Amino acid sequence: MFLLSNDDGKTPLLDLLFEVSKSVDQNSFAIIPDRQRSATSKAMTFHKPLRLKKIQEDMYTLNGNPADCVAVGLHANQVQELKKYKPEVVVSGINNGHNISKQSFLTSGTIGACLEAVIHGKKAIAFSIDYRPINEYDQTTLTNVKNFVKELLQNVKRNGIPKEIDLISVNFPSKLHKIQIEITKLKNKNFDVELVEGIDPEERKYLWLSGIYHKCDDDCNDKECHHLLNQNKITITPLRLEEKYFINEMKDWLSDLHGRSS
Repeated sequence: MFLLSNDDGKTPLLDLLFEVSKSVDQNSFAIIPDRQRSATSKAMTFHKPLRLKKIQEDMYTLNGNPADCVAVGLHANQVQELKKYKPEVVVSGINNGHNISKQSFLTSGTIGACLEAVIHGKKAIAFSIDYRPINEYDQTTLTNVKNFVKELLQNVKRNGIPKEIDLISVNFPSKLHKIQIEITKLKNKNFDVELVEGIDPEERKYLWLSGIYHKCDDDCNDKECHHLLNQNKITITPLRLEEKYFINEMKDWLSDLHGRSS
């Protein structure tokens, strides 16, 4: 059974993912934010009540972040209205805007939903597509996206996700007329910070934070960049949250402090 979420709320791309997921496993269900929650990463809501609302069969909204939605969905047995659901794999997206860098990995609410799943011992898949207004994706692209998502979810249902992999980030180009896949790594960042200073109507200064596309250096590895999306290829990045504590290195570094660490 698939548990769906995203960080955009009810959108045509969420509807596409929901339709495909239900066709692969009719027991699938969705819990999504009740409004736009982009760039919330794995932030959670502990300071106000969470309110669940059914908006159609097997689809609910929550007045929280993507990670809240997943936390509620994975603990469905504790919620009277959700007791029938037994989620096995979390599927997040389809996000309008790609997630191909460490920067977006640590910022994206789409990825945050997957991280919440991994922390609770579940596998997860994030789907994203290179940004365009929804009416600018041509029908061939949407059909190919739909077919690929279905094929991938069918494979997950048959074979699961390899135990070495915690989550998979799938990114579609904005134009997909032929299925071509590249296995990739995360690049470092895909946006540079841009600050705009201004004056509000009450003559107070403010800063407006935004981003501009980061251009790759000359020595950039194409397999870590958005170049593959520009070549109209699907990129798939397998990820694992592996702990490396470097305990001995830290002991050495602290050795000159008063009282050696043990």
